[in-house]
Amino acid sequence: MKQENKLEKYKNLVEEYYGIDLMLKSRKTIYVQARAIYYYLCREFSSLPVTKIALSLGKTHATVLHALNELPYMRKFDSNFNKNFYEIYEIAKSFNRTEKVELTLEQLITGYNQLKIDNEVLKSRLNKYEPA
Repeated sequence: MKQENKLEKYKNLVEEYYGIDLMLKSRKTIYVQARAIYYYLCREFSSLPVTKIALSLGKTHATVLHALNELPYMRKFDSNFNKNFYEIYEIAKSFNRTEKVELTLEQLITGYNQLKIDNEVLKSRLNKYEPA
């Protein structure tokens, strides 16, 4: 998944969770907290620089850095915000899980047989080191 697509997913996630538009230039607590969570998710789960993350919401890199520095205090002193943070974080983590890989029956059987062989080899090596 492209990094820019990740930013859009995180933006949509936070916006849907809070029912707000992160692009609004509001200083209300709900907007400040939501944007802080968004910045955190972007830093945690993407390799994009702070400047790109900031531009995604029309902000500067300094705004992002300030929000990231304040986030631990927001979480510490507002238990409701901390709960929201963890709920959103868990959802965002699920975005990053690897997608299911479809294997054919033949591939599964081959893998299983290889594991059985490896197991027998390890058993024989272990028997060499066991005292008689």
